[in-house]
Amino acid sequence: MSEYQFIHFLAIDKPLNDKQMAFMRRQSTRAEITEWEFTNEYDFGDFHGNAKEMLRRGFDIHLHYANFGIRRLMIRLPSGLPCDRRTFKAFQVEDCVEWIADKKGKGGILDIEPESDAGTYDEDIYDVDTLLHKLVLIRNLLINGDLRPLYIAWLACNYDEQSMEPPVPAGLGKLPRELKAMADFYELSNKLLEAAAKRSPRLSKASDAGETIKEWIAKQSPKELRTLVGKFLMNDTAEIRAKTLSRIREQSGAVTWPTAEPSRTWGQLRDSAG
Repeated sequence: MSEYQFIHFLAIDKPLNDKQMAFMRRQSTRAEITEWEFTNEYDFGDFHGNAKEMLRRGFDIHLHYANFGIRRLMIRLPSGLPCDRRTFKAFQVEDCVEWIADKKGKGGILDIEPESDAGTYDEDIYDVDTLLHKLVLIRNLLINGDLRPLYIAWLACNYDEQSMEPPVPAGLGKLPRELKAMADFYELSNKLLEAAAKRSPRLSKASDAGETIKEWIAKQSPKELRTLVGKFLMNDTAEIRAKTLSRIREQSGAVTWPTAEPSRTWGQLRDSAG
């Protein structure tokens, strides 16, 4: 089997400016680069660009695929994780599911890369050039407080049979397309996902997050709401929305995505899946 690697970055919130484009061009002389996208393929050699800095300087999501075992997904979250650090620690897998915090502010990068080699996964991915477009909405889920991407990342990266599962997020039994694509990317079996979903609460139409937002709005003064509307009209809408949702989670003190208490180990989940 010949060696193959595919590098892909996407900008979601806004296109790159001239200064950002100049930085991206310095990361590779061979890549195809636009104000929204960066792609490169390798049959020999490696990508030597600084992926973390590329996400800090304009791109929002990154995929690195290699047919000898690399399946890495990095997601830029400008206003932080969808949960507090203590909750995230339950989803964290050392060197595999990590949060790379910015030196200043709340933002950072969610880095998902299972330990793997050439024999870890069964198949090559033949639509890898379009895969990131299928995964891109995962970022919106995280910004909205959805914990399901973190749970799927934990499933993909954990090999310790005694490791206790994290809080079980609602809605695992009915995954949106982007989360199904994420599970396929990491070759998680349907039986394993079904076993995990047995303790997952049903996701109601009126989600806890929606109710929390309504309650928060009702508590704001007219002056504060006018200021917020002004920010939405005059600034980067995506960034303001992410920061506002983060602020609501902090001020409400509520878990904006319903979960069930963990009760199973990785080994028990695997055995349940048969």
